[in-house]
Amino acid sequence: MENITVNARCNLTIDHHEPTTNVINNLDIKTFGSVNVFTEDEALTTLQGTTLTVRSGAKVSLLTLWNYCIIH
Repeated sequence: MENITVNARCNLTIDHHEPTTNVINNLDIKTFGSVNVFTEDEALTTLQGTTLTVRSGAKVSLLTLWNYCIIH
C-alpha cells in the first residue's frame, strides 16, 4: 500500500495468522489514533515502509503475548 492515514481517535487493526510483511510506504497515525497488530498464534509481523508518523497521544500496539513486530 502506498499511503495510510489513521484519523484522530480511529483505529486500524492488522490481523494475521502467519509470518507477514506489510508494506505501507507512508503510515500517519493522527492524534489519539492507534494501529494494533493482532494474532492468536505465534507469528512475526514486519511493517516496512518509508515514513512512520505517530502524533501526540497516538500509539502502535501488539495485542498478544506471542506476537513479534519489526518496524523497518
